[in-house]
Amino acid sequence: MKSVKIKSDDLLKVLRENRTTHVSEFNTANEEYRKDVVSEMKKNLKQAQAGGELVTFIQLVQPQNFAASYDTAIKMLEMSADELVELTMQEFQQYVEDNWHWKGTFLASTSMYNAKAAMK
Repeated sequence: MKSVKIKSDDLLKVLRENRTTHVSEFNTANEEYRKDVVSEMKKNLKQAQAGGELVTFIQLVQPQNFAASYDTAIKMLEMSADELVELTMQEFQQYVEDNWHWKGTFLASTSMYNAKAAMK
């Protein structure tokens, strides 16, 4: 199967749900990231004030937010006059299965922080 037709309203609902999940995961990861950055900065400041090594670079992976990808797809559907939308396999994987080309980057930048938040 190379493509499938889906009701626009059904696809819109799935996209909005996927976006909500994405933003929630990003926000949780970003909150933990910020805590880690502040902790590292405090540690580095204390070390510098004690005459120790000056560390001016923090090596933490910053979470990435890809909500704009959802926003574009959602806006396109909201403005479409079509009741049915034809999706290719790749589009189906992205919009319905939430498997975008950037998914690996997103997971790499958020998984550690989300796991840390889940342990609290």
